[in-house]
Formats: sequence, structure tokens, C-alpha cells
Amino acid sequence: MGALSWRESSSIPLFQRVVLELQSHCNRDCFFCCRESDHSGKRKTADGTSIRQSLATEKVFSLLDELEALEFKGYITFHQLSEAFLDPRLMSVAKDAKRRGMRPYVHTNGDVLRNDEPLCREAAGTFEYIVVGLYDYTSEAEKLAEKTFWKRRGSVG
Repeated sequence: MGALSWRESSSIPLFQRVVLELQSHCNRDCFFCCRESDHSGKRKTADGTSIRQSLATEKVFSLLDELEALEFKGYITFHQLSEAFLDPRLMSVAKDAKRRGMRPYVHTNGDVLRNDEPLCREAAGTFEYIVVGLYDYTSEAEKLAEKTFWKRRGSVG
């Protein structure tokens, strides 16, 4: 009889969602985001300058290797308090996670995607779902126009 995998031998259920923050920067300063008031040196300096740090690429793929060894098949995203699309590695990392059977998703402010239809198509084919935050409109008409734009953008291809 062969050895049992970790999943087969454990009575502890495996987590269902993983967050790996590839990089720490965001291109916005939203009033509701906790990074707005963080001047501790983790997200921003005392003068409000954004701290820019990246998780080493080798570490990212090492973590994906570990998740794969655990037979993780849940949701995975690559941002926490940052804008995921500011990291040029995002698409390759998300595609690799998907290839391993994981379910990549992303939340974004949409700024990078807005004028990049090829990237939108690539993202739509990679992420299980994409949430574009609509939090800076100034009227109901503007909100509806933004919803229409993103719905059309979502069907590009």
C-alpha cells in the first residue's frame, strides 16, 4: 500500500483562500483604505511617500510549489493593500497558479486595465473573476457609465 498524501492523512481541512502580496505599492490614496493613514514605514513613510517592496520572485514560486504539494485548489490572489496590476509579474504568476489547479482572482482599481484591451483579454482568460472597484464616481450617472464601460470591457475578445 502506498503512502498517503498530506490531504488524505489529515483531519484538518485545508484553507480555501490564499493571499500573496507580490508588491506593496498602490497608485491611489483612497480615504477608506487603511494604507492611507499608515505612516509607520510599512506602507508609507512619515511624509506619506509610498513604500515600494516586492516579494522575491523565487519566494513567490517557492510558495506556489508548497501550495501545490499541499494539493491546494482554492482561490488565490496576489494583492492585499496594493494594486496587483502594478506588478509586471502578475500575469505570469497568476497563469502559473492556474496551471497548478488554483483559482486566481483579483480586485483592482482598474487604472492599469482601463486603456489596455490586450491585458484585459489576457486577464479575463486567466482570473476566475476580476472585481473592479467603483468608488470614485461623483454622480449616479457617472457610476452607471463606469459600470457600462467595465461590462463592455469584460466582454472584449
